[in-house]
Amino acid sequence: RIQHRFARLTHHARGVGDEPTDRQLHRLRIQIKKLRYLSASSLDLFPKTPMKGWLRRLSHLQDVLGNAHDLAVCRHWVTDYGTALGGDAAPGETEAINALAHALTAGLVGRRAEAARQLRLFLHACRGRDLPVLLGKEERAP
Repeated sequence: RIQHRFARLTHHARGVGDEPTDRQLHRLRIQIKKLRYLSASSLDLFPKTPMKGWLRRLSHLQDVLGNAHDLAVCRHWVTDYGTALGGDAAPGETEAINALAHALTAGLVGRRAEAARQLRLFLHACRGRDLPVLLGKEERAP
């Protein structure tokens, strides 16, 4: 089952370039979360040391993708708020909202790039290695 979840993650990671979309990052984060939770529930099936390292890497990757997603949601809220105000904005409010949206967008570009880089590093470390072997032994049947 872990191997299947990992295959789903790699499937979703295909085509993610240096600037993934918010939707791609969100889908990847969900796949990583599912893989991490399944792996954590299977902790007793594998040697502790490799499995704990695996879980740490998954948790870190989930955090990196989550940070990018949180920034994207925040930017969306700010731009929606600015749109909802329309012509009813107080003096200087529109400029402040636009400046904040611009800063969030700039930050998001960096977070997306970091998320893509971390994903590539993670997948590269796993490339060409059978997952149960990577985790320290073959997975036992339930």
